Amino acid sequence: MKLRREKIRKGAAFGMIAVLVSVMLLASMPAVSAGEELYGDANGDGEIDMRDVTYVGLIILGKKPETELADANQDGRVNVGDITYIELIILGVVQKYPLRLGVPKYEFNLMSVFGPKPWNVNCLFGVTHLSLLVYNPDMSIAPGLAKDWEVASDGKSITFYLVENAKWHDGEPVTADDVAFTIEYRMQHKFGSPGRWFSSYVDHIDVLDDYTLEVFFTETVAGVTLMSYVPVAPIVPKHVWEGVDEPKEYDGDDALVGCGPFIFERCDKDAQIVYLKANRDYFAGKPSVNRIEWHSYRTLDTLLMALKKGEIDAKLEYYNPVPGVYAADLVKAENIELCAVPDVGTPLHLIFGYREYPTDVKEFRQAVSYAIDYQAIVDMIAAGYGEVAGKGYTPPTVPGHNPDLPKLEYNLTKAEEILDNAGFVDRDGDGLREAPDGSKLRIPIYPYGFPHIVRTAEVINSQLEKVGLDTHVEALSMSEVKQRFLFGDRDYNMLIGGYFPNKGRTF
Repeated sequence: MKLRREKIRKGAAFGMIAVLVSVMLLASMPAVSAGEELYGDANGDGEIDMRDVTYVGLIILGKKPETELADANQDGRVNVGDITYIELIILGVVQKYPLRLGVPKYEFNLMSVFGPKPWNVNCLFGVTHLSLLVYNPDMSIAPGLAKDWEVASDGKSITFYLVENAKWHDGEPVTADDVAFTIEYRMQHKFGSPGRWFSSYVDHIDVLDDYTLEVFFTETVAGVTLMSYVPVAPIVPKHVWEGVDEPKEYDGDDALVGCGPFIFERCDKDAQIVYLKANRDYFAGKPSVNRIEWHSYRTLDTLLMALKKGEIDAKLEYYNPVPGVYAADLVKAENIELCAVPDVGTPLHLIFGYREYPTDVKEFRQAVSYAIDYQAIVDMIAAGYGEVAGKGYTPPTVPGHNPDLPKLEYNLTKAEEILDNAGFVDRDGDGLREAPDGSKLRIPIYPYGFPHIVRTAEVINSQLEKVGLDTHVEALSMSEVKQRFLFGDRDYNMLIGGYFPNKGRTF
């Protein structure tokens, strides 16, 4: 599939119906579970203090038996480095306990960077693997495995200069051959949007030396490739994957060998917990967190209950904020910090289909726009954590947004006037408008994704009824939406969902 802009224009029109439905990052105060490994507790008394420093010293002198927990920095040896590490823990420079993160509605099964998974768990693989470039909080790009890069003046190639001290978790060096292999492997198997993009536009790759390569494109797409696809394409080791013909099914012990700051240890599929440990050889420096545990929960409600109980430290997903309606309850919990930050995406958007009647009529779309009470959506769906969107699709948090754009307007009188003038009137007196030719209108609204998106569709449905439109809600799964509407015939009238824009793709 070629992701070309003209195809989108032919099939759909976008509009934000609410913006800044804030991402809410939740964190609870740490609580230690019984039997939890506490590296640095050399004497095994359940605390980390100066007595452990003394105990490690006695181990080094041969006066005390060596213990597993005395290896505070987990390098496989007990030495003076562990004394320093314990002191850093005492000073609060290094975190004492594992960082426990909760992910809802995902089952840990096939543990592979190429295994089937929703976007909301990409943050898990984002700490075991690394891309050439990464995103800053403001959506600008920053060095990852590439310490520098150059875009050709014609926009048809990019030269990447890699860091020279990165290693795979199995000790092998990361080289330009691995990067070239990853791009070609993604092209071959069309993994996600980066793979489809690369297969559409990459012409060839020249490996210039162990740490330099140049990627050539068939068109002038270097800029959008840098901003939108390079940061979301983790590099994988050639020596692991070159012999794997079915990468989406591969679950070998080395399937999660990466070069990121954390190393995959194991997955407890019964308990649904993934264990990661800090990569002490990470080229950018060892992380201050020793260990990470990812806990999977079937529902958001069970995750938030675990958060309240202190069983996890935070909820973390790839761009799936906690709906604002949960805020009133969460702010009451003494051990939870609730942070509201401006959303960098469009957490709610309405997409009109151009291929179906009557949303292929401009006046009809305009009337629907005026018939929606945007402030009611902010209040009911986001619990006030948001604001009415401006016209256009770019959210105000993205650099380059025009703050002078007018806000979307709720005006029932204007909506009715537009419908009347376009011939959408109630001819039989049943309270519902017919098409200009007198035929009945029955218009589906398709929400996809999370419950608050379905609820948004229900609110909009009731608002459109006020201007005499016969609409109804048909909730779909994300897989159904992809199959029927995104990659299929796109035979829809209205879709409601959310979107996290990459900077380059937005512009």
